[in-house]
Amino acid sequence: MFENISYELLMWMALFIYIPMHLLEEAVGNWPEWMARHKYTSVKLSYDHWMAGNIFFFYPLLLIGILLYHFLGTNLIFLGLGVIFWGIINYMEHLIFCFIDKKVTPGFYTSILFFIIGVITIIKIINGKDVNILMIILAIVTSIIYVVLPILLQMSIGEKYFKRYV
Repeated sequence: MFENISYELLMWMALFIYIPMHLLEEAVGNWPEWMARHKYTSVKLSYDHWMAGNIFFFYPLLLIGILLYHFLGTNLIFLGLGVIFWGIINYMEHLIFCFIDKKVTPGFYTSILFFIIGVITIIKIINGKDVNILMIILAIVTSIIYVVLPILLQMSIGEKYFKRYV
């Protein structure tokens, strides 16, 4: 069904949705304040701290994953698929908090696009023979790293350079 769409195109689409579209939606909805209200992070981030974390920690990590796959080949497809699975995790995070809050979270609408890309990818994996179970497992592990590592960096390194809300 989606055989004419490459995995790599789906990876790049996810990255394009993230910056500028998803971050813009979260910024308009004041995602840092939302995170603080929900005790989502151990520190209350200022707006600049949150944005810098996305630009300097999240985005480069995702970009590196796609570029490594692009330049070094299919043995590293899990790094690129991890970006797509990261998007699915992002969608699930927003969806869960929509149910908890009983209202739409900042970033929910664009996270739906991550989910759509994820569904297309999963359909391609199921219908194809080019991605094996090991690559899927590695992609899931990689996606979790893509979620957790930037947050840890943002909380530790970033805290030294950006003011927290008081």
